Amino acid sequence: MTVRIIRGRGLLATDGGPGSMSSDPYVVVQFAGSKKKTWPKVKTVNPEWEENFEFVVSSDDRYNADLIFQCFDKDVMGSDDDLGRFTIPCARLPAGIPYRVWCAFEEEDKPGEIELEVYLEEANVPGLHA
Repeated sequence: MTVRIIRGRGLLATDGGPGSMSSDPYVVVQFAGSKKKTWPKVKTVNPEWEENFEFVVSSDDRYNADLIFQCFDKDVMGSDDDLGRFTIPCARLPAGIPYRVWCAFEEEDKPGEIELEVYLEEANVPGLHA
């Protein structure tokens, strides 16, 4: 399965204190025990990542695992700030065609959304034959 993190828009600005206008956002993608992350984009709330990640999908993962996306603001001092998260169940993903979508964060107090594309190859999906 290929996951492409394309871009974000309207993310929470957490750098610089009150009246802050930016963040240094990055995205962590978790699936079936694997974790990958994008490079942080500096001083923006509308980042452009265009990064691809590959994940192996087992038959159990196909129907029971979730893709978990978490966005953070990279901080030099202290821990990184949580900008939001969302989940996509693997069972909802179509096989053999790109699934491109804007996803808003699950938390109501976390503005912004992430555009991504997931491609699950039919050959890698147990039970489907070409």
